[in-house]
This record gives sequence, structure tokens and C-alpha cells, in this order.
Amino acid sequence: MNNQGCKRMALEDKISALPDDILLTILSLLTLKQAVATSILSQRWRYLWTSLHTLNFRYEEILHRNDGDTDNEWGCKIYGANYMERFKQVVNQVLRSHKALKLHEFGIHYPLDASCGDLIDIWVAFAIAFKVSKLELNFSTNQVPIWVCSFKNYSFPLDLFDKTKTIEPYLVQLDRVFSVCAPPLNVDNGFECLRELFLKSVDLTDEQFETILSSCTFLECLHVLYSSRLVNVKHAVPHIKL
Repeated sequence: MNNQGCKRMALEDKISALPDDILLTILSLLTLKQAVATSILSQRWRYLWTSLHTLNFRYEEILHRNDGDTDNEWGCKIYGANYMERFKQVVNQVLRSHKALKLHEFGIHYPLDASCGDLIDIWVAFAIAFKVSKLELNFSTNQVPIWVCSFKNYSFPLDLFDKTKTIEPYLVQLDRVFSVCAPPLNVDNGFECLRELFLKSVDLTDEQFETILSSCTFLECLHVLYSSRLVNVKHAVPHIKL
């Protein structure tokens, strides 16, 4: 082995000798696909990615786009059953392997709808179980041609955020999630600790919106875009920080 190869191995050994916390910080700067790929480096790295505190599933990173695909062809593919099934399999495989005690960020970025509602609910429940700080669901269809879209409204399950479960989300971001189900009367939704709420293309009535805001006593930043059913928004929380 030449000197350059020896130096490279020595550097790799020094990096591998770093504490897990530092290595996980390094992995968090990579895409999820890149982080998982580090498992082949050595035994030291094999399962390290399973302790990541950030899980962002983006279709453009997980699915392969052929060089010759036009935007429309690519959009049709990601909305097709084969690509969608592949995306869901990857998410489920990663979640089954996950070992961290807490999640800082959890994101799903794929044009999904109510046909996958039960599975999306499971993913959201998973994030909540690991005390996620930032939750993002982005079902935007920017890449999907309008003529292949036949979306059915997915309703965000507010009842999962029962504050008796000590959920403390810092930021919730929903992009084209379509609607939000108000929690049942016997559930006090746990958005008390929420600092930032981002709603884009979310179908909400004034009453539903006010119900959500009523529990966001520490809310500091609110973004609402393209919610056509909101007409006369009020909130009855005098100490809200907005």
C-alpha cells in the first residue's frame, strides 16, 4: 500500500474513534440515503445511522430518476404505484431499524393522500412516540402533472397529540395535507409547547383553526398559505405570543 493509502486509512481510523455523538452530528449533515450508505464503511459504522435524531424522507433522494426523464415523466413515475410502494418500503425499513431515544426532526416529502392514510398515521405516531421536536409532512404535487392527480383528502390526526402523553412539538409543518381533524372532545390536544406552525394548502374552517390556536399558548410564529375556507379568523387566547 502506498503512503497516500496509509494516510487515508489513518484518517478514517481517527474519525471512527470519535464518540458516537460527534459521528451522529456528522451523519446528520448528510442526506438520509448517504447516512445509511456509511454502514458499509466498517463494523464501527454499520449500525450508527440507526441512532440518527433526524429522519427526513425525500422522494428525490430515495428514488432514482433516469437522466432522460422529462419533468412530466418523472412526475408521473413518482405518483405511480411502483415508485410509491418503493418509497413506503424504504420508510418502513428505516423506522424498523431506528434505535434513537428521541427524534429532533421527522419529515415525509412525497405526494401522498388518504389512500395511504393509515400508514401516514403510523408514521406520525412513530414520530410522536420518539418525542419529535419538528414534524413536517409535505405532500406537495409540484412535480406531478395535474392530469395524473386524483388526490383524496388526508386528515392530519390531531388526536394523536394528546397532551397527557407529554408530547412537546416545537414546530409542525404541513404542506398540502388537505385537512386537519379536530380532536375528539375528550382529547386535549398537546400543542401547548408548539412555537411554530406552518400550514400550506391545508383545508381548514375558521372553527377548526380557532380550536387549534386555542391550545397554542406559546406559539411565536404562524404561517398560513392557500387555505381558501378561512374567512374570518379569530383567536381567544390573550396571552398568545403572536
